[in-house]
Amino acid sequence: MSSNEADEIYRKLLKLYEEAGYVNPKAVLNEDINEQMKKGKTRDEAILHLNEHPEDREISESERKGENERLESQRKEESKEARDQQIAVEQVKKKIADLTVLFSKDEISEEAYKTAVRTLEESVGGLKSKEDTSISPSSTLSRKAYTHPAEPPSYYDKPSSAWYLVPIFFGLIGGLIGYIVTKDRDEDMANNLLIFGIIWSVVLSLILWAWISSLY
Repeated sequence: MSSNEADEIYRKLLKLYEEAGYVNPKAVLNEDINEQMKKGKTRDEAILHLNEHPEDREISESERKGENERLESQRKEESKEARDQQIAVEQVKKKIADLTVLFSKDEISEEAYKTAVRTLEESVGGLKSKEDTSISPSSTLSRKAYTHPAEPPSYYDKPSSAWYLVPIFFGLIGGLIGYIVTKDRDEDMANNLLIFGIIWSVVLSLILWAWISSLY
């Protein structure tokens, strides 16, 4: 085999190693060539051998295909888990909103309301605290570049500013509900909701008193 033919095969092998995803494909290929040369082959013979015997390369075609399929399956699973978590969080938000309405109508006690809300919030916290799973390189693929999954998004850190609407609709009771629900996550907002509920109740009382007085 001529040197030109060996160089052509070398370029072909290098392209295969690049497609395999190595950080430094040329260095990996040269190392495999050196391994064959240690067995008594010349450089050209080592290149020809690697071309004809994929099983002696650092990673064979079948291994590369299997690894790509595994990574794709893992990405799909992570995407599904993220969607499931988002749905679960939205369901918890809706349940808390439903509980708030029931509590404002005196259909459930304050203690039952607080216990139910706390349980729901803890379930959301459990979703947030799930440990991240990362890709663990196998021994035969240890020199490949891996991409770790992104940090999961934070769903329920602070209460929504929409809570300020609760005192408007329910007055002092709404302010109290807002205080109970938000105090563990945003103490400043909780205090503001309670104060706003008190002030709004006073304002409504004065308006009602002025209107009644105007009738006489």
